[in-house]
Amino acid sequence: MWPHWQHLYRKTIGELGVEKHCASVRWIDATPDNQALMAGKESDIFPALEAIARRCIEEDGADVILLGSTTMHQSHAYLAERLSVPVVNPGPLTYKLAETVLGLGLTHSRAAYPTTLAPRRDVIHAMLDAAEAHDQS
Repeated sequence: MWPHWQHLYRKTIGELGVEKHCASVRWIDATPDNQALMAGKESDIFPALEAIARRCIEEDGADVILLGSTTMHQSHAYLAERLSVPVVNPGPLTYKLAETVLGLGLTHSRAAYPTTLAPRRDVIHAMLDAAEAHDQS
């Protein structure tokens, strides 16, 4: 969405070791709104995202577009309909990856991430209970 996040993307790309698979990181210079997202701004932002995605494809050789943030999730269908390459929406992808890992019975490495000496399961349960109560209201 905007250049202020570029360093985060480049840092993550480097940490994951996927630089050779990343054609480019581009932005439309629009300040993200984590609350309203794109509400009311779709007619301006969707075409801008399409134009920048086309530059990634045509100028940088991108063969997949990965939306850089879930703040852009509303643009996924619009872009997927108009672009010649797949468009990945990071939110649903992450949910499916988590579902797959859990379904396979996988977990994190206990060697790299040992069990905490001071577990706070009460805090986790309180957060889940609060989320459930919020959803029911």
